[in-house]
Amino acid sequence: MKRRVLIGALVLLFVSRDAEAHPSGEVIANGGGRSSNASQVLRGTLGQATVGRSASSVHALSHGFWSFGGSRVVGLEPPDETLRLPHAIAIGPAFPSPSPGTVRFAVALPHAASVSLEVFDLAGRPVGALAPRAFAAGYQSLEWRAPLDHAGVYFARVRVEAVIVAQRRIVVVR
Repeated sequence: MKRRVLIGALVLLFVSRDAEAHPSGEVIANGGGRSSNASQVLRGTLGQATVGRSASSVHALSHGFWSFGGSRVVGLEPPDETLRLPHAIAIGPAFPSPSPGTVRFAVALPHAASVSLEVFDLAGRPVGALAPRAFAAGYQSLEWRAPLDHAGVYFARVRVEAVIVAQRRIVVVR
């Protein structure tokens, strides 16, 4: 009997000591699961939710892949704008498709250029256009609004510096 009481007292001592040594409350961590006891809850997330340091009067925890127990700059170089520029002219598909009326095209320009848009119905008749407009180099957006109450299928012709670079289908629903 004394032995059981002694073992129970030791277990109680270690459990209570363990509970006092850790900060109480909730901790968000990686892993996508949940674990808890009487005083702590550990919830997992996908990805790295936080980077930094958590501490109590007894313990400290550095969390996150790039956490070194404090803030440190690993490396910093000035931005190179040419790395962000596209290498070739590209025109994305009409978005959204089908559209309730306004469609957008992603435009990638390696250099500043004039961009225009012409829209035709299935019979080849022009139904809309955007006058040539100067765009800066980089990733831009071209927007066209369909005429009111004109659902249907249209074709768009995109010109960059007066050269046809893309022909895209537009579906408009009302």
